[in-house]
Amino acid sequence: DVDYYTRHPSTGHLAEAYYYAGRVYQDLENVGNIILSLRDLGRTYSTLKDSTKAVRYYYKADSLAKATNHTAIRQMVTGELCGMLTKMDRFDEAKETMNVLRTQTGELTK
Repeated sequence: DVDYYTRHPSTGHLAEAYYYAGRVYQDLENVGNIILSLRDLGRTYSTLKDSTKAVRYYYKADSLAKATNHTAIRQMVTGELCGMLTKMDRFDEAKETMNVLRTQTGELTK
């Protein structure tokens, strides 16, 4: 923990703590790019009129965004996923997916 080693510099691990904190930050940034790539695959399959594959990639992006607490990206992905589900006449699934997102991100369900 960087905070601990900042308060206790005599341990000699402050530089190492900063290094690992930076690596974690970089990894989280890379995860965001992976989520967006999965979303882009969903968009691509949507353009190619392959709704089944599009939904599959949107769900993968949504799941990874949820697991890594990328809330803003998740909201965008879920919006696109619900749009695709609606186009496929899967209205109940779209509504449930949106309600799950609202509940998990602290928004009120409607």
